[in-house]
Amino acid sequence: MAKRQARTNITQDRVLQELARLAFFDPRKMFHGDGSPKAIQELDDDTAAAVSGLDVVNIGNSDVGIGQVLKYKVADKGAALANAMRHLGMFNDKLDVNVTNTLAERLARARSRDR
Repeated sequence: MAKRQARTNITQDRVLQELARLAFFDPRKMFHGDGSPKAIQELDDDTAAAVSGLDVVNIGNSDVGIGQVLKYKVADKGAALANAMRHLGMFNDKLDVNVTNTLAERLARARSRDR
C-alpha cells in the first residue's frame, strides 16, 4: 500500500483536500462580474476541480450570428460534504452492535428500572 501511495501520489491528505474543494465550491466564481460565464481556462484551480463536465453547443447562423452555449456540470457538493463529515467523525451512519454486558445483566437492569 505504501509503495502504491508513493507511486501514484494518492494520499489521504490529497483525497481530503480534493473533498474540501468540492464541498466548499462557490459557483459565483464561474461567472464574470457582469454575469457572463467564464471560459474553462479562466477558472481558478479550486473552481475547475469542481467541474465534472462541460457541454458546448454552437448556435445561430450567418444571418443572426453564431454563438455558443456553455453548460457546466459540477460535482455533487452534498456528497462531498457528507464524505468530509464522515471523515471528521461529525456523524456516524454505522450501527454499533458491540455488546459489553451479558444478557442476564441487561435484563436485571431493565427489571430494576421497572420497579
